[in-house]
Amino acid sequence: MKKISLIFTYLIIALLLIFFLFPIYWMLLTSIRPKEDLFNPLPWTTCPILDNYIHILDGTFWPTRYFYNQLTNSLIVSTSVVVLTMFISICGAYSLARFRYKGRRFFSQIALFSYIIPQSFLAVPFFKLMSSYGLIDNYLSLILAMTMWTSPYCIWVLREHFFSIPIDMEEAAFIDGASRLTILTKIVLPISAPVIVALSTYAFITSWNEYLYALVLLQSSSKLTLSIGITSLVTSIDVIPWGTAMAQAVLFGIPPLIFYYTFERYMVRGLIAGAVKR
Repeated sequence: MKKISLIFTYLIIALLLIFFLFPIYWMLLTSIRPKEDLFNPLPWTTCPILDNYIHILDGTFWPTRYFYNQLTNSLIVSTSVVVLTMFISICGAYSLARFRYKGRRFFSQIALFSYIIPQSFLAVPFFKLMSSYGLIDNYLSLILAMTMWTSPYCIWVLREHFFSIPIDMEEAAFIDGASRLTILTKIVLPISAPVIVALSTYAFITSWNEYLYALVLLQSSSKLTLSIGITSLVTSIDVIPWGTAMAQAVLFGIPPLIFYYTFERYMVRGLIAGAVKR
C-alpha cells in the first residue's frame, strides 16, 4: 500500500512538471524549427536549425536590430535597481530595527502596505510625475519605479532579519569604540550577506521582467528594455516571426536564470528571514 502511494505521488509530480514545463519546451522547440515546420502540431522536429538565434545575434534581421541595446538597457536598469534597492532597504530596515523614534511602527506598516498595492494602480500617476520632471524615455524613471516596488518587501524582510541578530554583539562593539556605521558595515552586513544576496536576486528578477512601467515610461526603440523588445517584435510587423520571437524569449530568460541559480542556495534563507518570531 505504501509503495502504491509513493508511485501515485511521483506520478502526480511528473504530471505537474509536464504541465508547467511544456510551455517552455514548446518555446524552445519553436525557436529551432524551420519556417515550413513552424505550425506542425507534433512535439518534436526532425530538422532543428539555429537560424533564428544567428539572425538575432548577428543583427541581420531588422526587427531585432536593437537586441544588444535592449539587452544592455535591461542589464543597466536591473543592476541599478538592485544597488539602489539594497541601499535604501539596508538603511531603512536597520533604522526600524535598532533606533527608537516616534512613528517607527507606522513606517513599518506602511512598508508592508506599499508592497501589496497593485502596480497598475499607480502607473498613470507615476507617469504624470515623471513627465513633470522631464524623465519620460529616461532610464532613471524606470529605475525609480522598480525601486519603489522592490524596496518595501526588502525593507520588511531585512527589518525582521536585523531583529534576529543579537544586539549584544553591537553593544560589545560600542564599548570597544566602534561607530554605528562601523558596526553596520563590519558586523551586521557580513552576517546578513545571505539574506542580502537573496533579496538582490529578487530585485534583479523583478526589474528584469518588468513590462508595464517599461512600456509606459520608455518610448525610443534604442532605450526599450528586452521585455518590451520581444512584444514589439510581435506587434510591429504584419507577419509575426514566431521562430525569432521564441528565440529572443529564450535569450531573454538566460540572464535571470544564471543570476538565480548562482545564488539559489541563499533564496530559501532569504525568503524565510521575514518569518522570524520576536
